[in-house]
Amino acid sequence: KTDYLLENRLRELDPDLHKRFKDTAFISIHMLSNYRRLFPEYTDHSELHSLTVIDSCNRLIGAGQIDKLNKNEIFVLLMACYLHDSGMI
Repeated sequence: KTDYLLENRLRELDPDLHKRFKDTAFISIHMLSNYRRLFPEYTDHSELHSLTVIDSCNRLIGAGQIDKLNKNEIFVLLMACYLHDSGMI
């Protein structure tokens, strides 16, 4: 199972950095929820889309490889998953 691999690993390695990720994700969820209203003709850019991107990363990297990433690499990857569409608004 690959659910939450990156997030769980970050929490293990650095709880403070994990909290920073969660705080930013919480704020970005509100920002992302505006996309549908502002751009109804665009494809989904909601929190669900970001979670799908994170799930894809978890699956591509796999359980055996996530342990090779350091806390900074995981943090940047998770942040990129949430913020990759932020420039649209």
